[in-house]
Amino acid sequence: MAFRYPGSDGTQRIAPDVEALAQAIRSGEIAPDTAVLDDAVNVRLKAGAIVAMHRRNPGVIPPAPAPVRRVVPPLKPAAMPEPADDEETLALDAKRVRKHRFMAAGVGLAALWLLGYSDVSPSFLGEQTGRGLFILLVTLLIFGFLLGKKTPRQKIRLAWIGAIVWSVFMLAPIPFGAQARKERLDSEKQAMRAIADSGRKSLAQLESLSKGEAPAADASATIKGDDRSTLGKAAPVMQAYQKESMESARRYLATIEAIGLDQTLTPATLTTSDGIAKNRQRFERYLAELAAQKKRDDALVVQYRGKLVDAMGATTYARGFLDGFDDSIRRRNELEAEWAVNQTSLIAQMSAVNEFMAGRRGSVTVQGDQLMFATQADLDRYRQAMAPIERLAKEEEALVKKKLERDRLAIEKLEEIASRK
Repeated sequence: MAFRYPGSDGTQRIAPDVEALAQAIRSGEIAPDTAVLDDAVNVRLKAGAIVAMHRRNPGVIPPAPAPVRRVVPPLKPAAMPEPADDEETLALDAKRVRKHRFMAAGVGLAALWLLGYSDVSPSFLGEQTGRGLFILLVTLLIFGFLLGKKTPRQKIRLAWIGAIVWSVFMLAPIPFGAQARKERLDSEKQAMRAIADSGRKSLAQLESLSKGEAPAADASATIKGDDRSTLGKAAPVMQAYQKESMESARRYLATIEAIGLDQTLTPATLTTSDGIAKNRQRFERYLAELAAQKKRDDALVVQYRGKLVDAMGATTYARGFLDGFDDSIRRRNELEAEWAVNQTSLIAQMSAVNEFMAGRRGSVTVQGDQLMFATQADLDRYRQAMAPIERLAKEEEALVKKKLERDRLAIEKLEEIASRK
């Protein structure tokens, strides 16, 4: 005989004999009042009653229930357990899931490659990839929760959902970004041309000033800002910086000219007490103005760098532009440091000549535009003191040319970039 009953997990269990049924009751697997089907008579009775009856009368077949009991609704048959998948089926399912995951990953990589091959910038590609990975993670978490138990079919479906969401997100900027990029490039080229034009006019003025000529009036049109590009936003600030730097240089050169440094080593000033005293004052004023101009230039850089940051914002391109601006200022400072050493040395040597002449006042006379020394030794020492001045003056001229050439090359580089197709 055998007894059939529903287990605690809903599956149908079979007890081969009464002892096995009694053990199921003792272990708590079934309750004593659980309905059990006795295969011998095809009748459902309570488990406890069956055990008690067989123990009192071993081998006795329980009587059929009275007909009146048949009005009680029969119990629903317990659900039969689904057959377990064999190892071969599980291996095939795992292989199919891996195949679809690899295919979905291939589609995602193709979308990333298409975005990188398009006209987006490397910085935008990096930012979009980061955002795409976040969106992909959120999508997989949400759909993974909604799908519940992960069957092979659901795993495949989840992989393709992720691939589709990723691809759509990565490819969406291509059609919309192409036009925006074209407009941005046009804006950047216009800004470069405007900055280069303004810079070339400032350079022409600086060349005139370095030659002692009166520069032409600045006829540069005011650059208007363009919000379509970072450089378009920076262009008005750069033009204002160029103009203010030019005006500062103009005022500096006017001050230097007023000091009258070119009058210090003339026979008239080197042979009189008044002339020697004025020379000393000129040297002091020149060095003070040189230091003051350095401070003004540094303050102007700080001021306009702040304006550039405010105008451009904190984008990746803005950081790159500011790095270039800082590098340009660094190279300018290096050149100005050379200039300061040259000028300081020049003034020191001119002052030495002035003091040499102050010690020989009364023994040196002037004939026409020439100095007449009392001894050959004094003449030799004078010539020895003047020689470094001539050398430093040539170095000064070379530094001016170097600065003008550097600025010219920078302007030509801007014009060359702006003219590219």
